[in-house]
This record gives sequence, structure tokens and C-alpha cells, in this order.
Amino acid sequence: MDVGLAALTATAGIWVVSIGIVGYFRRPLGPLVRPALVISGLALLVPAGAFDGALWTDVAGAAVGTLLLAGTHPKVLPPP
Repeated sequence: MDVGLAALTATAGIWVVSIGIVGYFRRPLGPLVRPALVISGLALLVPAGAFDGALWTDVAGAAVGTLLLAGTHPKVLPPP
């Protein structure tokens, strides 16, 4: 269970950090969204057992990353 959670969150973290660095997900990302995605992806990379409460970094990273990526959907935002 712990290994599966670590693999899943690490994969998601790498994906989110990559989107933030590249600056594109379905459309170009704004200058405030990019660093927020990098930070949320880095939060996902922290193993849940690294310290007490580290599971909450995964939860926060997943929540913020999901909200930011959902907000970039073309039906949510008007065309640039």
C-alpha cells in the first residue's frame, strides 16, 4: 500500500512539475499558474512517510494541482 501510494504520487508530481516547467497544458499557462503547478508537483513528490503529517503535503499538492489544471480547461476559460 505504501509503495503504491508513493509511486502514484511521485508519478503525478513529476507530471505536474513538468507541466509547470513547460508552461503548456491544453493552452499556454499564465505566469502565476506555472510556479503554483511546480510547487504543487513538488509537494506531491514528498513521500507520505517522510515525516509526521507528510501525507497532507500529498493531499494539498493533489488538490491544488487538480484545481489549477481543471481551471485551464477550454470550457472554463475564454480563449486567450
